Amino acid sequence: MARVEDVASFFIEAGNNRAENDMTNMRLNKLLYFAQVWNLFETGTPLFADEIQAWKFGPVVPSVYDHFKVPMCGNDFFISSGYEDYDPTRFTSEEITLLTDVDTYYKDFSSSKLVDMTHVEDGPWAQVFSERKRHSVIENNAIIEYYKARVEKLPRVSKEIVCKLPVIRPKRASDGTAVFSRTAIDD
Repeated sequence: MARVEDVASFFIEAGNNRAENDMTNMRLNKLLYFAQVWNLFETGTPLFADEIQAWKFGPVVPSVYDHFKVPMCGNDFFISSGYEDYDPTRFTSEEITLLTDVDTYYKDFSSSKLVDMTHVEDGPWAQVFSERKRHSVIENNAIIEYYKARVEKLPRVSKEIVCKLPVIRPKRASDGTAVFSRTAIDD
């Protein structure tokens, strides 16, 4: 099982390798959620052990949020470096592939769009979030049950549906590029 610190650092490093780094604490926490969702959906096991909580702006891993909250990020609120002890060799090849696919798929969505994607009606976040009971845990079983039930009911997959159900993983083309299509869930 991966460490959440390494998963977070992976996404931060990926963001730093793009021309425009837009990695904020909000964006990072949504990517952590989607990585956990994809792994739970595909394997039935969590990618990392840390709990994910339902906060006002979506799912959050509290330890990661606390580490990168505003004082650590500087005045521009962008995160430019991950955890000091980050070691990408800790990942299995399957984890690297999954994290790369998550990064590739979500990199062009704005942070506000990622928030919208986590706030789907009756989704895992919406099932437990309440203004009166803050920071409720989003249980892994709830994530698995919600997304498996939705994917099983899909007659066809369109980009719009994929955006609402962020668990449909791409197939790999012969050149290694990710291809998102209906076949991604037919196996």
